[in-house]
Amino acid sequence: MPEDDETPTTPERVDEPVRRVDRGVGWAFWTKVAPAFLLAALLLLVIPLDGAGGAPPIRVLLLAGLSVGVVMTGAVWLAIRFDLWLGAQVASYAVAFNLLIVAAKFVLGPYAVYQVNQVVAMSDPLPLSDPAWAARRC
Repeated sequence: MPEDDETPTTPERVDEPVRRVDRGVGWAFWTKVAPAFLLAALLLLVIPLDGAGGAPPIRVLLLAGLSVGVVMTGAVWLAIRFDLWLGAQVASYAVAFNLLIVAAKFVLGPYAVYQVNQVVAMSDPLPLSDPAWAARRC
């Protein structure tokens, strides 16, 4: 028998089930998603700076939403396919859902707020800076 133990060890019982170690989402997942979060945040800081002030045009909102959507859906696709080992159909559904959320959050939501704010001034009757209102809330 050789002394350099290169042969794999066998279980003591043949009918013993193979145990899988579930480590959850590991560092490989976060190496894809964390840079995507940072890049998306950087894009949101850079894109709306057109210097006009006031409500940004819809093209700026679309550009911001598209850039965040591309970066984040790419990261979601890679993480789902190669880190979570799910199928292409599951990844496609997750990416489509993510794109809907990005479109609502970064394009339609701000556009609707700016449109309403042009018609009606948005103000809170009891602002958070009011000490009497804040004291009643505690």
